[in-house]
Amino acid sequence: MSSSAARFLFFVSLLFATYLWWIVNWSFYDSPAQQEVYISKSCGFFAGDVSDQVAGCCNDREKAYFDGGTYDLKLDVDAAFKQCVNQAPDNLTFLSRATFFLRPHFGFPFVHTPWRWGNGWPFGKGYR
Repeated sequence: MSSSAARFLFFVSLLFATYLWWIVNWSFYDSPAQQEVYISKSCGFFAGDVSDQVAGCCNDREKAYFDGGTYDLKLDVDAAFKQCVNQAPDNLTFLSRATFFLRPHFGFPFVHTPWRWGNGWPFGKGYR
């Protein structure tokens, strides 16, 4: 490996390590701000038209994601949502199913997104 490639890899590794350090530190940061007020978004933009049963499942999950909590609670919420949607008689579109079942994998609290776990709290609350 050339000297410039080694320097580049070192620089990228240093940036990545700094990013990880920042994410971990933010996950333990206690913000003095209060929790926001919950407003139901039902199933969100990508879900499309769904039945009242699926909308109820979405609302329960949205409320739980808004409140946040421990990692075990998140796993329980995701499992209950999956079971609830699977029991619904809807013929859901591919986009709806993808939206419903990919969120548990990308809804962790360490990335500042609107669908993160604990999104009703200021960013940085983590799993608590």
